[in-house]
Amino acid sequence: MKRRIVWSRLIGIVASMALLTVSAVMAMAKAFEQLKPGMAAEAKKKAGLDASKDYTQDATCLPCHTTGHGKPGGFTDLATTPDLAGVGCEMCHGAGGTYTQSHYMTLNNKEYKKADLVAVGLIGEITQAASS
Repeated sequence: MKRRIVWSRLIGIVASMALLTVSAVMAMAKAFEQLKPGMAAEAKKKAGLDASKDYTQDATCLPCHTTGHGKPGGFTDLATTPDLAGVGCEMCHGAGGTYTQSHYMTLNNKEYKKADLVAVGLIGEITQAASS
């Protein structure tokens, strides 16, 4: 009976993490929408911005609310590169492909090391706070 409870809790935790991850990814994908007038009013107000203003062409906002703005092949404008509006995986993890190579994180390699994942940008380094 105890095993069933433990597995049930584990499955619940994993499901919750998956939903959180999906939720975070969806929020990042919609980051460009926050730049539109009337959107994310509280966040804009907190940042000292006018919530009624259109920031979709503001060069100071676009690097964080789009994928690759200012870089070759990156977001230029909504008419030309609509698929890059919003924050894609590449913004944090780098260009796709590296992490799927056989010596990194694949089904064929279950022995990958944390350092390998840090090297390809899938996760950040964990640093220890200096002792006081």
